[in-house]
Amino acid sequence: MKVSGMHCEGYNQSIQKSLSKVDGVRNVQADFRNEEVRMHLDESKLDLEKIRSIIRKIGFIPGVEQIGNQ
Repeated sequence: MKVSGMHCEGYNQSIQKSLSKVDGVRNVQADFRNEEVRMHLDESKLDLEKIRSIIRKIGFIPGVEQIGNQ
């Protein structure tokens, strides 16, 4: 997923830490240089809109497109 507003490694860690705490999310990898967040998502527990909501709450702007299935 594309995510705007990440400008340094500290933002990567913030997103990774926040999303890793969510049940149904694992293997979170944030990359501020490419403005991407990749993760494995258990869609039986939550959906991408919930992930977007979490990203907004911590101060970033989630994109609407998926980068690919992992």
